[in-house]
Amino acid sequence: MPFPACPGRRPGGRPVPSREPPGGCDRTPSTPGWDQQIRGCVARLRALAGTDPDAPDLAALVGELLRKSPDFARLWERYDVKGRTTAHQDKTFHHPHVGTITLTFQGMQLEGTPGQRLGVYTAEPGTPDHDAMILLDLTAPRHAAEPAAQHPH
Repeated sequence: MPFPACPGRRPGGRPVPSREPPGGCDRTPSTPGWDQQIRGCVARLRALAGTDPDAPDLAALVGELLRKSPDFARLWERYDVKGRTTAHQDKTFHHPHVGTITLTFQGMQLEGTPGQRLGVYTAEPGTPDHDAMILLDLTAPRHAAEPAAQHPH
């Protein structure tokens, strides 16, 4: 089911929504916290539409989702509006190799870069979530480093 993801950025720093579900295409309605994340994404999309109501790409996306998704239409009609937060939030992911992982997310504004944010996911050391992240790091494919160019001194 197509739902907007949390908005990305257009050239010039303006947000642009995506048709990819929050957390990536492997997320499904059976993923823990799915309903809450989808409600939040629709509320952020409504907030974004309120700041730029004449944006043709936003109008087209909302129109398409209203036509194709009764679930989106139901959430859109709630008129929930939610801006981005910099507060810590827990987000749950399902990874095909290590299973369900709950990480703490914090979004931070980047000074001097209007509209840009840095997102950081962390796991508490000593928890199964942290162990899963270490396992993912240890099993991730490694790319051979290219030799540094030789420069005469």
